[in-house]
Amino acid sequence: MSKKQKINKLISKGKIEEALELANVEDTKLLFEIGVLFGKKEKHNIAEKIFSRAVQLDPNFVKAWYNKGTALANLGKYDEAVKCFDKAIEINPKYAEAWYNKGVALGNLGKHDEALKSYERAIEINPNDAEVWYNKELH
Repeated sequence: MSKKQKINKLISKGKIEEALELANVEDTKLLFEIGVLFGKKEKHNIAEKIFSRAVQLDPNFVKAWYNKGTALANLGKYDEAVKCFDKAIEINPKYAEAWYNKGVALGNLGKHDEALKSYERAIEINPNDAEVWYNKELH
């Protein structure tokens, strides 16, 4: 049985911690894909753990930082989510979705001026995103 199969089998049995310990830097894309699946199933606690391991293994994995932030936001952990979106933005300053979701998280924290700045930055990058314009107008 390959390591990929072992990781998948452990995760399917609910042995998340054991699977994550088995993973190494070569497995970050696999972890990412599994994390996305858990996010789609709205199992955000598990998704966040998986994305945490992915960014631990590859600190420059921008999409894993973004998805970790999204999982945290879905769990209501907006301060932590903002930090993840900031890390994604640090790696890729033109990541419009990270700017947008940072704005949403900041808005949920009551930091409306900062949220506006994030929305404005997202609009600079992608001026055709109606959802960003809509949320900007709410603030």
